[in-house]
Amino acid sequence: MSISRVKTFVDGEVLFAADLEAEFDNWTTNQETIGWPATTSRAMAGNSLKLDADDTTLIKASVDDIVQIVSNGTITFQVDGTVASAVNGIGLIAGATTVDPIISSIGAGSDIGINMVPKGDGTFGVDGVVYSTHTSALLAYRMFGG
Repeated sequence: MSISRVKTFVDGEVLFAADLEAEFDNWTTNQETIGWPATTSRAMAGNSLKLDADDTTLIKASVDDIVQIVSNGTITFQVDGTVASAVNGIGLIAGATTVDPIISSIGAGSDIGINMVPKGDGTFGVDGVVYSTHTSALLAYRMFGG
């Protein structure tokens, strides 16, 4: 719902202080409705979209081509598009009832793999079964039919 006028003036009508105050009060007390519904894209320009009252859950794009989701002050998800000439990405496709969701490769190529890289001595696993660490990447490659 967009913000609307408090009073519509007609030609020759005197603008009284009370009418002007009412218009300003309307703008200051209904700030959330100013500019909504959106009719154009919004530029965040490095600012964050805060999602909770204590400002610890937010979506931010503070670095060019990197978008982060922060929960409780910790980066929990990051999309990094800083790779030169990036054309490939990850798709998350929801599933209907009894249909599993899908994590897929998306992009310009016809044969696009997915590279999962643990950090440090971290592992890669599925349903609690560890398939790979950095040192056993070749084993995982063979297990998955590479």
